Amino acid sequence: MRFPTVLSSLALLALVSSVCAILIDDFTTAETATPLRVRGSELVATLRTTLPLTDANNATRVIGGERDIVFSVGTTQPLASDAEATLTAAAGRLALTSSEGMYTCLTVTWDGIDGQAAILVTGGLGCVDATSLGRRDQFLLQVDEFTATDTMFIKFLVCSSRGRCSTLELDQPPPYALPRNLTLPFADFVGSANFSCLGLVQMQVCDYIGLNATFGTLQVEPIPCLDDQYELVPSTPFQDPVCAPLSQPCNSTWQFTASQPTLTSDRVCLPVTTACNSSQFQTAEPTSTSDRGCAFIRNCSLLTQYETSPPTNISNHNCSALTVCDSSTQFQSVAATATSDRVCTALTNCTLGLSYESTLPTATSDRVCSPVSAACNTTWQYQQSAATLTSNRICTALSPACSLLFFQRQPPTPTSDRVCVALTVCNATQTEVQAPTATSDRVCSAPTDVSSSTTSGSVSGSTSTSTIGSSASTSSTST
Repeated sequence: MRFPTVLSSLALLALVSSVCAILIDDFTTAETATPLRVRGSELVATLRTTLPLTDANNATRVIGGERDIVFSVGTTQPLASDAEATLTAAAGRLALTSSEGMYTCLTVTWDGIDGQAAILVTGGLGCVDATSLGRRDQFLLQVDEFTATDTMFIKFLVCSSRGRCSTLELDQPPPYALPRNLTLPFADFVGSANFSCLGLVQMQVCDYIGLNATFGTLQVEPIPCLDDQYELVPSTPFQDPVCAPLSQPCNSTWQFTASQPTLTSDRVCLPVTTACNSSQFQTAEPTSTSDRGCAFIRNCSLLTQYETSPPTNISNHNCSALTVCDSSTQFQSVAATATSDRVCTALTNCTLGLSYESTLPTATSDRVCSPVSAACNTTWQYQQSAATLTSNRICTALSPACSLLFFQRQPPTPTSDRVCVALTVCNATQTEVQAPTATSDRVCSAPTDVSSSTTSGSVSGSTSTSTIGSSASTSSTST
């Protein structure tokens, strides 16, 4: 099923001055239609209304001074309950909604003041040049909300004053983020309408299974600024943008372009910095789009850096990190200066048995290794301590030969002294059993127990020897 043939289309017309936009309708003039209801056995309900705009201010908001509306809803069979559709034009929006399952069709016509919503007057607007002498080439429709279905279509109709018409039908708007302006190029219309002399504009929105949509301003696209201009004031539904001439290109001998011109801004020229000052160096030459680059000279850190090359007009100090000596294996042999690195030298290592550390290393001095003393002369010396990496060998003179009152218990070795021990002296109760030698002690007999022998009345005698500790004694017992 197709709706009754109702021409529809969107257009923006009105020949105004070069600064005035061609506005069809901004929907700020309020119009609220009584909700249409389909009851019982009714299949179709239609509302036809016109809104003459005799007030001068309102008339400028609707092309031709009048908005004609035909609003139809219906069903293909009687409904079990009422169905409803509403239409509102106010606050810059045209909104329509309808119950699910019913077809809805809205036709808005701008054909001048005729007081007839259902009759089209193809020359009712007179002869409006929508192209503004060829500078405009498309309509704009602001779409704020749209619930699209497979059976929805939007149709636009324009007719020139002599009755020649063209149409543009959108079966379904392509998906896009809302809100946005939908562009309707004149070249996409099919027919023979002369866009430079339009007399009628019409828009029709229909859907077979329910419709929810909100539209904003309808107008001819504003005339853009020329290539050598920019928008000083942006366009509005009532006025094309205010264009201003672009400034002359920057003088490359003493200026650079800080900002390129855009559609809404002029180019910005700034003077080139003549030269970097004495505390700066140049980082970049000026170009047509950039200033001379200057940066402050920075000094090397005396604690952590040294200068490898001085600053110039186009370069900073070249600083390098100071070498850090490893205190476990190195010492600083040459201190760092503002322009030179410190020198680290490997610590001298002593050789065990040949040399020893006689002076400890410091952060700024090497260790000192001294030669180990010659081997001890064993004829009169012994080695008391062996050489280490940190100490010399120590030779000590041998003790003199043991005297007559001593015997040599331990002879000298290359690493030990001789040991002399005092000879044992036999007491009054002992007798010498074995005479001492140079390397052995005297042996004395065991002491005689006088009390024991007297009591027993023994007439026999015995002799025994014992060595106690490092002394020897001899003792005898008799009756």
